[in-house]
Amino acid sequence: MSTTSTCVKGTRGQCWCLRGKRFCKCRADELRGSQILSYSIDPSEKWCVLYGISSPDGGATIHGFMQLYSLERKQHQIIEGYAPCFGEIALSDPTYKNTILACVGKTRTEASLSIHLIEVSEPKPKTAKFKKKVPFQYPPEVTTDFPVLSHASNKHGVIFIITRMGYLFMYEVYTGSLIYRGRLTNDVIFTSCRHAATDGMLCVNRRGSLLLVAVDEENVMGYIQNYCKHLPDPLGVGFQIAMRTSLPGTERLFSEQFNNQINAGDFAGAAKTAVAAPNGMLRTPETIQRLKAFPVTPGQARPIMKYFAAMLDMTKLNSIESIELVTAALNQNRKDLVENWLKTGKIECTGELRNLIRQVD
Repeated sequence: MSTTSTCVKGTRGQCWCLRGKRFCKCRADELRGSQILSYSIDPSEKWCVLYGISSPDGGATIHGFMQLYSLERKQHQIIEGYAPCFGEIALSDPTYKNTILACVGKTRTEASLSIHLIEVSEPKPKTAKFKKKVPFQYPPEVTTDFPVLSHASNKHGVIFIITRMGYLFMYEVYTGSLIYRGRLTNDVIFTSCRHAATDGMLCVNRRGSLLLVAVDEENVMGYIQNYCKHLPDPLGVGFQIAMRTSLPGTERLFSEQFNNQINAGDFAGAAKTAVAAPNGMLRTPETIQRLKAFPVTPGQARPIMKYFAAMLDMTKLNSIESIELVTAALNQNRKDLVENWLKTGKIECTGELRNLIRQVD
């Protein structure tokens, strides 16, 4: 539940904690004369963004402006664009949440709009900050529309964007893929909020209709595979959503992705898939035996050790994996590694594991 409320007066946006302590104060002189449409705070409460629109020619042209404000640094940046929102979404690693700012915009030299997906939090160690820019794809017949509202479904890793003319767009964040585009309503939607039960958004249009926008978990995978032929890799896009949510009926998808990665020698990718798969379905003795039997490239680590190294960066090994890894380490007289894994909680300490370690004491 949100613990903040926002008051926007004139060209100033102010946000207070409900307990009475002022949380932040944002000057928005660059938005003078704009119609303020939204104010958002990221889940970590380190960033906020104020969004407004204005027209220099009586409505023929609509300009969008955002004020991005860092609550830690007390600094702000004005960005030209529309419909900003924050999301806290697992991207390349299902165990690590990245804070993303999503918005629609273009530079003065560009003819068309693009979606900008920018990581504003610290990235996962040893990785670069996520940044992606993809075209915002209007239907051919639409020429005067512009985005007004957006919402990030953190659970599914998608962004919903609604335009003034009532069009709904749904993009998967990590790949930047357009999954759905259609007209939601003929009436202007003027406000929205998060729908907690579905991690979707509730919208109200000018007729007073209450509209729910959410991912249909029972059918989204089939929809992507059957109706997203415009995507280069529909299976990969569907897998990104399945990896975050373990949706019903995705076991085959995880198995196919895992097999493709193993056969391609992508053992780090296979580890990520195994961690994300529902009910530990891929973290089995059969998987370990398959990796042990995989050919070793001269001068490189064994495939199973590459697999375990990637898995240790994300999660704790189960009992079967722990026994295999510790056995390999002890065979190389690396008890120091075992002690470190135990100390950092990276392996499961079972009776069988303790007996194994005692044999070398």
